[in-house]
Amino acid sequence: MEAAVTDDEWADLLKKSNDIPILVDFWAPWCGPCKQMAPVLDWLRDQFSDTVYMTKLDVDENPVTAGTYGIRSIPTLLLIHNEKVVGKEIGYKPKHVLKRWLEAYLNEDQSDGFSVTAHKKALKAHTPPPKGD
Repeated sequence: MEAAVTDDEWADLLKKSNDIPILVDFWAPWCGPCKQMAPVLDWLRDQFSDTVYMTKLDVDENPVTAGTYGIRSIPTLLLIHNEKVVGKEIGYKPKHVLKRWLEAYLNEDQSDGFSVTAHKKALKAHTPPPKGD
């Protein structure tokens, strides 16, 4: 995972989303599902390092940004592109589900933004992950 972002750095991060989609993990150190998600996000970072910038935000230390985006449950992942939220996932998800979620967005015509239909198709096409996932 890339370096953590803070409330003070959030505006600069949003500007970066004009160049590359950003996946933000809203988490807290005491959150069990957040800890389970860490290796999944590390794996995603390795898979999408050229196409998605990944960072995390501790909701306890950065309540302004978490509140602005209505984060009520953690972990919550926001996919941000061109300074807009284009995707959201709440709770622990296995890596094959998140991989398909990101691929659905990255394979869409970006002028129209995120396609919920493509996301749902990717989830519906879910097949059991290969052993080891």
